[in-house]
Amino acid sequence: SLVEEIVTANGDKIILWDVDTRDWAGRTSVDIVNSVMQETVPGSIILLHDYAVCESTTVDALKEILPRLSAAGYRFVTVTELLSYAISASGDD
Repeated sequence: SLVEEIVTANGDKIILWDVDTRDWAGRTSVDIVNSVMQETVPGSIILLHDYAVCESTTVDALKEILPRLSAAGYRFVTVTELLSYAISASGDD
């Protein structure tokens, strides 16, 4: 696509998420937790919102998600750090 061409021509990367909690859609915290725990794999980027116009369940979900992912061996890193792992794993330096 044109966007991809422009981004790569500038030496940048397009970063997207692979776990969409759809928390903005009024989902319960239990639904958000379940989707994150089912869909998260090593290297995942989880999309979350804190929607101020209606009651948000995101914060309550995070109170359960963060300890559960930590207990499962996941670490929380910046995108820059995540990309450095991807580069190291692929052998490109």
